Amino acid sequence: MPGRTLDPAPEIPAGTPAWDLVPVDKQQQILDAAVGEFADRGYSRASMNQLVKTAGISKGSLFHYFRTKGDLFGGIVDAAFGRVKAQVKAVRDGSAGEPLPTRLEKLLEAGLDFVTDHPRLARIYFRVLRSGDAPFGRAKLEELGRHSRRFLTELIEDAQARGEVAPDLDATRTAWLTDAMLERLLAAWHEGQLTEDMTDEQRDQERRRWIAAFRRFVAEG
Repeated sequence: MPGRTLDPAPEIPAGTPAWDLVPVDKQQQILDAAVGEFADRGYSRASMNQLVKTAGISKGSLFHYFRTKGDLFGGIVDAAFGRVKAQVKAVRDGSAGEPLPTRLEKLLEAGLDFVTDHPRLARIYFRVLRSGDAPFGRAKLEELGRHSRRFLTELIEDAQARGEVAPDLDATRTAWLTDAMLERLLAAWHEGQLTEDMTDEQRDQERRRWIAAFRRFVAEG
């Protein structure tokens, strides 16, 4: 979307002590190459030789910064998840006191922004981690899922406390259902299933229609 820098590398992940001494611009260059390689080829097929060639460093230097391929991939995933969690927190804090449909609408908007602005990170999440190809993939997905559902449960319980939602509604199960709906929509949007052959203008219009449909479904059932 206009005014955004698309698909920057995630925040700097943890590496060895030597990694902390690398200039930030060089760190970003290495991370950009790593994100691209993992997103394009998956974890097992990702080539460290190609990665260092793209990054303009030696293979020895890479493993001086990250001891293993798994450490590098895990650092990128953790940093990306950190960004997602920060966005979720911003929605929660910025929408405090607003009606539940509005808060969920803002959450969907933040999700659409993320998969649009970070297509490679979205590909790692929706494809690489779910493929069973990556180490600890299932554990990472479960961790983020728990965080998302806990957040949604808090929103629903807050709405119940304010009298917006029936007090006997099962907040935990409703959070599961809402999380599943949001994740499927974001995956379909990322994969282009909802916007195939559309112009940018048509895509923006379609985005607004999906957001409006989601809000109405949440508000009216």
